[in-house]
Amino acid sequence: MNNLIFTKPGTSESDDVNSTVDKEASTIKTKTSMQYVNPKQFERILLRRAARKKITSILTNFKQFQQKFNRELNNKSYLHESRHNHAMKRARGPGGRFLTASEIKQQQEVKVKEEAT
Repeated sequence: MNNLIFTKPGTSESDDVNSTVDKEASTIKTKTSMQYVNPKQFERILLRRAARKKITSILTNFKQFQQKFNRELNNKSYLHESRHNHAMKRARGPGGRFLTASEIKQQQEVKVKEEAT
């Protein structure tokens, strides 16, 4: 349905889209040719356009609300206080990654050797 223009014969394009459909055959203008459309089809096309417009406005409002809500959630950097506290107590390597048990042992052995000398 890209690049299609829907019109009723005898009306200008500036007329109200939601006006009642006459018994005349309606037309669809494409870039190359005109295609006639049944009046009932044309009426459904207009109703679908109105419904689509309504849905898009609802979705944009919802997306704006969702972005605002997510921003408020993102201000809190963690969800669970206890997990945060546990992570703060864990040993970390030079890149900020958590150390494994073997890496912690190696670091402790290095510290002991340095203190002994």
